[in-house]
Amino acid sequence: MIRIAICDDDVKVLAALKDYLHCYAKEKNMQLNVILFQNGIELLKHDIKNIDMIFLDVEMPEINGIELARQIRQVNTQVMILFVTNYIQYALQGYEVQAFRYLIKPINQAEFNQTVTKALDQIWHQQNAYLAVKTRFETIRVRIDTIYYVETEKGHVMIHTEDEKIECYSTMEKIETVLREEGFFRCHNAFLVALKAVKKVQLNDIVLNNGTVIALSKNRKKQFKQVYTDFLGGNFL
Repeated sequence: MIRIAICDDDVKVLAALKDYLHCYAKEKNMQLNVILFQNGIELLKHDIKNIDMIFLDVEMPEINGIELARQIRQVNTQVMILFVTNYIQYALQGYEVQAFRYLIKPINQAEFNQTVTKALDQIWHQQNAYLAVKTRFETIRVRIDTIYYVETEKGHVMIHTEDEKIECYSTMEKIETVLREEGFFRCHNAFLVALKAVKKVQLNDIVLNNGTVIALSKNRKKQFKQVYTDFLGGNFL
């Protein structure tokens, strides 16, 4: 079951979005687990790692939606973040937290349904996309959306996921061929990085959401910045 959180300090907006989701689920003949929060502090106390989609109000007391999204990204890089706001001016700030969409208030049911459908399509793709990895003794399936980066280390290819490090008996070139179509970029001869896991780009490094620092080669920097900009821009209306 898809788990969705709504965080807004306006109880009327909470009720409206919950009703929209109820109507959407009824129309699509599906079940959704919807949880409501009136502030970001309550949301951060919840099990964020197991939420698939979050609707965030941008302007809230105590902690605003942008800062809240930054903290969410520290523990969940896959969750679909959709900002709900009165102002489009916050869109640029959403790039750094890989927001999926901005919904401008007042929101109508038709627009809402289109956005949720696109978000669910991406969620289902992420949850069902796997990479077949040949290890020393067996071939295993690794969910692509859990991979942060791949690196060559002392002649071996290592796949780094959210929870483990897997030695892969394949070549970086073969893995790159598959993962390039899933939002990965070869930022260095020794590194293949998931664009969705990127937190920020420094002079010669890429910092991931989990704090890992990846080398960015000079001759690939320009192309990486263009690909990353396209990746972020493609997530906005």
